[in-house]
Amino acid sequence: MQKILAIDDKMDNLIILSALLKNLLPGCTVITAQSGMEGIAIARAELPDAILLDVKMPDMDGFETCRRLMSDERTNCIPVIMITAIKTDPESRVKGLEIGANAFLAKPIDQHELISQVKVALRIKKAEDALREQRNSLDKMVQERTAALQESERKYREIFESIIDVFYRTDNEGVLRIVSPSVEQILGYPPDQVIGKKLYEFYVNPEERDQFLAALRQKGEIKGYEVPLRAKDGSVVWVSTNAQFYRDQQGEILGVQGISRDITEQKLAEEENIKLEARLQQAQKMESIGSLAGGIAHDLNNILFPISGLSEMLLDDMPPGSRERESIEQIHKSAQRGSDLVQQILAFSRQSKPRKLPIRIQPILNEVLKLARAAIPMNIEISSHIDTDCGLVSADPTQVHQIAMNLVTNAFHAVEKNSGTIKIELKETHITSLGGPEELPSRVMTGDILVGRYACITVSDTGTGMSQTLIAKIFEPYFTTKKLGKGTGLGLSVVHGIVKEHGGNIRVNSEVGKGTAFQVYLPLLEDVAVSKAAAGNGTYPTGSESILLVDDEEPIAYMEQMMLEKLGYQVTVRTSSPDALSAFKANPGNFDLVISDKSMPNMTGEQLARELILIKPGIPIIICTGFSDEIDMQHGKAMGIKGFLMKPVAAGDLAEMVRKVLDTASDGVLV
Repeated sequence: MQKILAIDDKMDNLIILSALLKNLLPGCTVITAQSGMEGIAIARAELPDAILLDVKMPDMDGFETCRRLMSDERTNCIPVIMITAIKTDPESRVKGLEIGANAFLAKPIDQHELISQVKVALRIKKAEDALREQRNSLDKMVQERTAALQESERKYREIFESIIDVFYRTDNEGVLRIVSPSVEQILGYPPDQVIGKKLYEFYVNPEERDQFLAALRQKGEIKGYEVPLRAKDGSVVWVSTNAQFYRDQQGEILGVQGISRDITEQKLAEEENIKLEARLQQAQKMESIGSLAGGIAHDLNNILFPISGLSEMLLDDMPPGSRERESIEQIHKSAQRGSDLVQQILAFSRQSKPRKLPIRIQPILNEVLKLARAAIPMNIEISSHIDTDCGLVSADPTQVHQIAMNLVTNAFHAVEKNSGTIKIELKETHITSLGGPEELPSRVMTGDILVGRYACITVSDTGTGMSQTLIAKIFEPYFTTKKLGKGTGLGLSVVHGIVKEHGGNIRVNSEVGKGTAFQVYLPLLEDVAVSKAAAGNGTYPTGSESILLVDDEEPIAYMEQMMLEKLGYQVTVRTSSPDALSAFKANPGNFDLVISDKSMPNMTGEQLARELILIKPGIPIIICTGFSDEIDMQHGKAMGIKGFLMKPVAAGDLAEMVRKVLDTASDGVLV
């Protein structure tokens, strides 16, 4: 229902207006007020749809009342029709319209004009209310959408700033325009130091930009593209990138956008796996070579054994000073050198344990000098200074020979291109403080050296020399600076291992362009006599017992038979395990000792020993082998084997072992 407020100080006028309005506008409600202040109060409370306002009123005229109504946001939307009893001048009309009135009516009021103006005012009010409601609805909608947009933007920025991966966008020139803050975590650059730069400036290899774009153009998008980037600190960071072109509404390419993930740790793990795989392959290769070397060493042993043993026996029959004796001595020495070579092969294949003896280093170095002079071209000078008074060390002679040969070989490769000098020295050195002597500058050592007396082997050259960085790597397995075919990278690592095993130390002094000096320190023994095995005095223990000798190699069996018979023993020879077992079964009481080869077809020496012990418990058995295996020796001792001999067997070693086993057989001792 529509409400109309009539404001007039005359009650008669209010009654007439009410009657007219109710008569001509059925259904409307008329509210009256007799002053401006009262009218304003009623308008604020009732919010009528139109106001009829008399101009001339005491206290507050119509103009002031209208002005106040229009200045109040609660009533400024209500249409106002001003009524005047006097002839209105244009200035009054303008004034009324300026303060917000919608129309002017003059008294006496024409009822048709009144109703017409009221209807217009009501339509205006209705239209303005509808427009206002629509505007409010639109404002609310805008506010809601603005709030939703702000929330989306907040969430997007929160995600953008919190993602671990780097989101980026470039323009058509490859210049970065948007980069997420995570770039600082990955590359060390704050976003403001990256934006404005070209993406490929961060590539380790800028030429990869063309490959990246070519792949992108071909497929339209890229997934998992791996590329190395240069971080702020200079390090390399690997990233995996998913990228695509972004376009405008017309489909024109505007640039590239993508997201990159840091895969550096994964890449390093892959590289480490590749290295480990390569090392495993190398280890398997070395294991295969070791197995092959062991087989070759076994065959060489079987060849060298008769040569060494028979030449040793022939020496006893030759008069001193004869040419024949000198020739046989050379044969025996060559066989011994071959035997030492076999031991090196076995040590390489890890099928032989070092045999440490009290030895002098001088004869070993003299032998190395002879071999070096024969193998190294004459344009390279080789000199030596070997102190004859240097004492004994506890070492494996073959391994000391290996140390010297490896160092001389390295020195040769250092001077090979431009000739030069190689020098070998031996002297006694006293270490009086932890860390050792510091008489040479820029010395690098593999660890501290304890106080004491040492035999110092020095191999120096006037070759190319090495940087300190290179020296730090030379003892690593498989590390080599030599060309393919010149070295395996094992020489110095083997030397290092041998020296450490002997309780010694290595020091290196080198300068690029001036040469290198390796110093090997081996602890000296305090007044230790040389063992018979090392000295070889030529006087061997004898006996008369009966021995069963078993070896599938006829030359070896024949040679050992001669050695034993020369010592006074009664020897029965069999060249197969089954034949030996049959002979023993036929008459076990005829044999005081059994000497058997370990590796034989049909039945090994250990298998034969087991059968023999079952037949005659306590029978002394010696096993001859080309391999020294602690596990085999322990197993042999547990099953009753009394002794082991390493091939090729020297006459003195055989004589001493046989006598010792026979004398101590009843004690069950492994010798």
